[in-house]
Amino acid sequence: MPGLNLHLYPSAIRFESRMMRITGSLARAGFFDEIHLVGVWEKGLAEEESIDETRSIHRIRLSPLWDKLGPLGRIGSLLEWNLRLVSRYRGRPLAMLNPHIVWALPASSYLARRSGAVHFYDTHELETETHASTGFRKTLSQFLEKSYYPGVDATGVVSPGIQRWYEQAYPGIPVHTLKNYPLKKPGPVVPAPLKEKYGIPADHQLFIYQGRLSRGPIIDLLITLFRELPPHKHIVFLGFGPLQQDVEALARTQPNIHFHPAVPFDQVPSITSAADVAFALFQDTCLSYHHVLPNKMLEALNAQVPVIASNLPDMAEEINAYQAGWLVEPAIAPLRQLLENITNEDIARHKAGAVRWSVDNTWDKVAADLEVIYRGLLSGSRKEAAGR
Repeated sequence: MPGLNLHLYPSAIRFESRMMRITGSLARAGFFDEIHLVGVWEKGLAEEESIDETRSIHRIRLSPLWDKLGPLGRIGSLLEWNLRLVSRYRGRPLAMLNPHIVWALPASSYLARRSGAVHFYDTHELETETHASTGFRKTLSQFLEKSYYPGVDATGVVSPGIQRWYEQAYPGIPVHTLKNYPLKKPGPVVPAPLKEKYGIPADHQLFIYQGRLSRGPIIDLLITLFRELPPHKHIVFLGFGPLQQDVEALARTQPNIHFHPAVPFDQVPSITSAADVAFALFQDTCLSYHHVLPNKMLEALNAQVPVIASNLPDMAEEINAYQAGWLVEPAIAPLRQLLENITNEDIARHKAGAVRWSVDNTWDKVAADLEVIYRGLLSGSRKEAAGR
């Protein structure tokens, strides 16, 4: 179908892997003339950036004054972003709008009504029930979703638990689980020489934590544990963030704790596959975490590495189906017991499950469902879209 498809997310759009996978599939299927990923400009980035013949990134400049106003400034910047979105795209031949977060709903709802475009709310988590959603922020996000959600044509979510929540909260609107499975590997992944890099004997166990290095219970928990574990149990922290210097300093004095700087997405599988076990730990502090199906877990399984994951329903379903890892409460005592008792034989057994998972679960499976959903929505047949 000719026309313009907008994917709206108020970030710099540098690391939005889900948006890239979805729009890549849509571009290959030829549903739209153009696909714009619309975000927020940051210093050092281009305002417009071409991805391929169909897709491009568009970063909107906002007033720098908002940065000086704290949480209130964040709300103000989102309001300005929505207004500039409307100004920029009002009158354009829009075919579909995809807000990827609750804060994009005001502009996308207005533009969808004005243009008659399909409105597909494509969430990355349970938007109003996140760990950061508290106080006024939570109240405002709930108000926006309740106000604008009845006008969407369908919703995409990342886990079955979140699908059930939206179906119960807003009956009558089709909801589709589109798990964030990784792209199919074009060939075998060659593991990076991590053990050689850090001087780790081949028979020692290497665990990996990948993600943002920020102050929080999970990273503090892992650091505490590995300082106490036997020396043949190693961990490498792969990422960047406020705690990076602290982790680097610790790695210089603690022989079984290591740091690896963040790498481009296409290099992550090589680094991850060099580890024996990966961590995907979340505390059950909000409904969004309760139903989380995190990228770090899916990326590790795709790299054929078994995972130590929190015993939460959607992660447990994925792990248990293939015996591809261990489920645990993210607390000192149960984690210490698990880590102390994991043997190399245990790792080999669960790695076999991770290998089976990696063969069965790739983005190709999700993309096939995505095409059916979009074809139904764009043809005006919600019945066909709802049937998936």
